[in-house]
Amino acid sequence: MIKRVDLSEPINNDHFRYKNFIREMEWTKDGHTKVIPYMSLSHGFTHIDAPRHMDPNGKILADFDLLSFLIGKASILDVSYVKPNQAITREMLEEAWVGCENNDFLIVKTSFGLQRSSDTPEFWSDAPYLTPEAVSFLVSLKPKVVGYDFPQDYAIRLGAAATMEPETSPTHFQILPNNILMIEYMTNLWNLPVKNCDICALPVKIGLKTTDCASIRVVASYEE
Repeated sequence: MIKRVDLSEPINNDHFRYKNFIREMEWTKDGHTKVIPYMSLSHGFTHIDAPRHMDPNGKILADFDLLSFLIGKASILDVSYVKPNQAITREMLEEAWVGCENNDFLIVKTSFGLQRSSDTPEFWSDAPYLTPEAVSFLVSLKPKVVGYDFPQDYAIRLGAAATMEPETSPTHFQILPNNILMIEYMTNLWNLPVKNCDICALPVKIGLKTTDCASIRVVASYEE
């Protein structure tokens, strides 16, 4: 039997960090729906980053073969035992890599959403985070895509006030410059009990030459 797990965060207008992402549908006096503008917050909720996010001359999403990169096999590096505010080290990821079969699409699994709801400030302020050495290990596996179910860089907890530096934002400084795509803020990985699975992760198709990211729907499937 094939099981499927949606790994995407729902867009939530009441989210303390991303308010008023999209307005509710309205009706005109004659009973027709009114067109509502979609307010783009592409770096909120589950989304994919391209190298352009860190480099004004870097590749945009349209420069990648997304159907090849984002539909296929994935491996789950499970460190769900991690505690709040704990650093995820290279050694932890090396151990989690044992038994993984695919390096094109890697997902670091913490299941942190079971410890803190992503709708609360504590999910961000108490999150575990990747060390620069841990990120170097991920890069050494030469993936096409890396994803996470937690705010993976220490600086992310500071929101718009964050100053991004290599030590506090290693995924942004090591993953993206190596032309590796990055999916942030997935969820439900605690419902994915396998190390290897099939993945389908397609972003909104945006035809802009400056697109550094896009909202994305991520679905994993495995045979039970």
